Amino acid sequence: MRAVQFHPEARRELRAAAEFYRDERPGLGRAFVAEVRAAAARTAEFPQSGSAEVTDIRSDGE
Repeated sequence: MRAVQFHPEARRELRAAAEFYRDERPGLGRAFVAEVRAAAARTAEFPQSGSAEVTDIRSDGE
């Protein structure tokens, strides 16, 4: 299984979103990040499970 890697800008956006949610309600930022990580793990485990309409998928090394 290949690991999902986030672009540096995507990591910054994730961090900013988590901070926003944390400021809205304690613990919400952490829950948000946990859900993103779970979705990334599912994507790594089942890479063909996405929409067939997506044509602009980029991967390092491919």
